[in-house]
Amino acid sequence: MGAGGRYSLVASEIDQARNSWNNLPSIFEIRRSTSCNNWITAASFNSNFLARTFWNQQGGYLVDVDTEINSYYSYSSSGRCTVPPYTLDYVMRHEFGHWIMFDDVWYWNLVV
Repeated sequence: MGAGGRYSLVASEIDQARNSWNNLPSIFEIRRSTSCNNWITAASFNSNFLARTFWNQQGGYLVDVDTEINSYYSYSSSGRCTVPPYTLDYVMRHEFGHWIMFDDVWYWNLVV
């Protein structure tokens, strides 16, 4: 699959995760945009994280949220949450939780 096909697949998986959050009853919406401060990128970093999210606050408001997807791992697009391979859809659902300030909850060896 060429670079354009891989980009389309990744964009589709991220859209599925975004739409999963948007289908919940809430006061926020995660929108797709090409002109904002929030970024989703890929980078190969250590093997301890599937992805990581950083945010900046000013005056109690989020002004910038960025997520890096760890390209060290391979991701599935099967639509099932399998471990491994991890689905990008489910990884981004988790990371979008951080976009609205949800923190990780550690219970034994499980991260929610």
